[in-house]
Amino acid sequence: MHLLATEPCGDPWVVEQLRLAADQDKKAGAPHSALRCLQRAMNEPPRREERAAVRYELGRAWFVNSPEQAIIHLRAALADDNGDRVLRESIVLHLSRALGYTDQVAEAVELLDAEAQAVHSHTTRLRLQAEHFLWAVWWVDDPDYHTRARRLKNLVVRLEGKNRTERCLLALRAWYGVVRGDPMVQVLASADQAWGPGLTWTDEEWGFEIPGLLALTYMYCDRNDRAEELFTEGIDELRAHGWLGTHLSYAYSLRSFVRYRQGKLALAEEDCRAGLRLAMRLGSLAQARWYPLSVLIEVLIARGRVAEAAELAEQHDFKEPFPNTVVTPVPQTVRGELRLAMNLPLEAEDDFREAGEKLENRGVSNPAWCPWRINLAKALAMRDPEEAYEEACEALRRAYRFGAPSAMGMALRVTGRLEGGQKGLSKIEDALMWLEHSDARYEYALTLVEYGMVLRREFGDRDAVDPLFEGLTVAVECGADALANAARGELVDMGQLPPSLMPGRGPEEYS
Repeated sequence: MHLLATEPCGDPWVVEQLRLAADQDKKAGAPHSALRCLQRAMNEPPRREERAAVRYELGRAWFVNSPEQAIIHLRAALADDNGDRVLRESIVLHLSRALGYTDQVAEAVELLDAEAQAVHSHTTRLRLQAEHFLWAVWWVDDPDYHTRARRLKNLVVRLEGKNRTERCLLALRAWYGVVRGDPMVQVLASADQAWGPGLTWTDEEWGFEIPGLLALTYMYCDRNDRAEELFTEGIDELRAHGWLGTHLSYAYSLRSFVRYRQGKLALAEEDCRAGLRLAMRLGSLAQARWYPLSVLIEVLIARGRVAEAAELAEQHDFKEPFPNTVVTPVPQTVRGELRLAMNLPLEAEDDFREAGEKLENRGVSNPAWCPWRINLAKALAMRDPEEAYEEACEALRRAYRFGAPSAMGMALRVTGRLEGGQKGLSKIEDALMWLEHSDARYEYALTLVEYGMVLRREFGDRDAVDPLFEGLTVAVECGADALANAARGELVDMGQLPPSLMPGRGPEEYS
């Protein structure tokens, strides 16, 4: 505190003490104090041979709350490089990370690729390759995605997870498997091999991304409880270390997505709004805002608040240009879902086709990761039922290959609805079988209510009562108000519930 109040005079001892203080502040969970010490150290200024190291530490300190500022200092540190290979590797790793967080992922991948080719040490090259594969994962327009996926698969085939670098590469292999739709058993084997000591959410060497990808891998493989537990641990760790900016916003947003898939819609909405508040503190155009906005729109649609979702999208310019960095759920498909909910099927169809074309070009074929084909089938149902059925069948084929119950249940439900008749009803029954013992409770509620409606239409009221009552129960449990109201409406029409239980209908209306 005393040194912060002194005038700069070029004293190396002052720089050293301030760097030591900054390191202690970071370990104590006070990144803002660390930043203040390093800014003052830079103003001292440091000696020529120390300048790159101090700029690097300053860039790292900025990264927690402002990746844009971090890039400025890390570029300067790279320009001041004095031949220290270890320091240069660290600067490149953190600069690529900051570029990734600011929607400049193509530059991040190119920087890492060039640096990996320039080094001679096998260990250093493996570390840079791991980071290179990590950021290539998030590149929407990656022209070499297929080649990169094969290279990664060949690279990890003999790895056993003996150290952090190997475990991170295995985690990336698991994630590529999720995106490509490899069999879920193989994906989980890599993920379980990857998780181990040393993977923390605030590790400045490896970062937040690897634990986050592993948690998402478990989510897409229908291990939602495990994913929720990991994201909760991450939120607690980020708070304890004072990482209260970009990373905490992502953690809340991604946990909200897990809870949405579990059917915990009220909790998911709370997490979304917490993530959005943190993202907006970084600026109205911050890259981090896409995650909470995408999930929140889906949550509001599921809760039956479509007008509120549309207003949110309008307020935050949820439209083109969409990010160059991969966002989950995919923003353009989320806008398509919103348009579908607003009864704009042609506009929704355009969104699903455009997003689907981009994803197919990258080899993204897993409907569990992005159900654009299933949603496209819904949008086409009235205009072109034949194409709608073909798209739904293709999604079902791919869902079976991956093997996640929630993806198979969703694809079976939509395919069954489009097919109709006894065969279609059998598919919806199969969907219920897959979903009954999964924790995808919202999808289970949707399928129960749809099954009840089909049964009523095909076979009369008596067979429809039980699935509609169960669907109503699960929808209320999830907080899916519109779905619950639809089930209630069917039951009221069948004389199974009194009209007073319908929203907006008091007993006096029926006296």
